[in-house]
Amino acid sequence: KVFVYAYQNTFGEAVMRLSRKGWLWLKLVLLLAVPFVLLAIVMVRNALDPTDYQMHPEACTKATHLHYLEITPKRLQTLQNFIQTKTISWAQHKGSYDELLKLHQIIREAFPLIHSESSPLTLTVVANYSLLYEWKGIDSSLSPGMMCAHLDVVPIANEKAWESNPFAGSFDDQFLNGRGTLDDKVMLMPFQTRQDCFLFWRLLSNCSTQGV
Repeated sequence: KVFVYAYQNTFGEAVMRLSRKGWLWLKLVLLLAVPFVLLAIVMVRNALDPTDYQMHPEACTKATHLHYLEITPKRLQTLQNFIQTKTISWAQHKGSYDELLKLHQIIREAFPLIHSESSPLTLTVVANYSLLYEWKGIDSSLSPGMMCAHLDVVPIANEKAWESNPFAGSFDDQFLNGRGTLDDKVMLMPFQTRQDCFLFWRLLSNCSTQGV
């Protein structure tokens, strides 16, 4: 309990005094409240920030990125094929398993160098539907790297809210539309394309790399 005492000072003003126990409780409440207030400020600021890099990503060009790769028609088509597979997960252990296997096949066909018998990458299929790639580096003293992406997407809550079919992978010369373009099939492309280009250019990976 917080005890409050009031008394009249010499000037006739009411003065409120907290007991020592009351001050401790007040400090504890303020101490616990400050992180939540700061978190709320950050969340509101991010929500109102017009420079959201997920919704408005920074332009990527050869001038700004050393390892920039052109978005060729073939690469765009590959990502569209990813988007067009309805790999929906409704709940734990409840998903579109046939669509996941279909996506596996699309990945193999799109990146044949990675999946060839002479490829330095090893592929392990985990629990039937997850793909784990590993490329052993030539310098074991370096820390390994890992790149992650998930193959499934969440269900469509309201398809009428979409301007286009969420699984069509439509491209309007500026934006690629569809479920997975941001979360998270788009992340399959950098990993697979990077390894594919390394193999095409006959380059070696300095550090070990895993992708899942």
